[in-house]
Amino acid sequence: MIIDKSKLKVGLWFTDEDGNYIPYTNEVHPKGAVYAHSCFPLEVREEIYRIREDGGYGEKNKVLTSTAHISRDSGQLLVAMVNSGDYDLYEAMAVLARCCERCLNVIWNKYLPDVDGYEEFSEEWYKANTVCEFCEHLNRKEDANENPE
Repeated sequence: MIIDKSKLKVGLWFTDEDGNYIPYTNEVHPKGAVYAHSCFPLEVREEIYRIREDGGYGEKNKVLTSTAHISRDSGQLLVAMVNSGDYDLYEAMAVLARCCERCLNVIWNKYLPDVDGYEEFSEEWYKANTVCEFCEHLNRKEDANENPE
């Protein structure tokens, strides 16, 4: 099978009543647009719900929705993480969706060092001044020995 890549649409765009493509612009409602499309193939969404007294939860109990998009560049990193054998695809996507700026740079440096990133505990790492659940226990160089990696 040959896929016509010109037909691949990613991001935001519009179509008219007959399905004809209308590119996304900053215009709120482009002329002729009837449908708005949103397609992000590597989108990871986390939703948080408040549990009711009866133990249930649903759309009315939603407290937060957080969405992360893994870009084309990040996709290369995703492939490198999986090819290393350190993560399966599901795990690698979850890591990239939830890590902070300093963790992301350490991951870039580890899996694609010629492309981007910096080393853990480097000057840039400290200057990033971001924290997530993956690195919150690593605030000093002495903490490196506690790193489970």
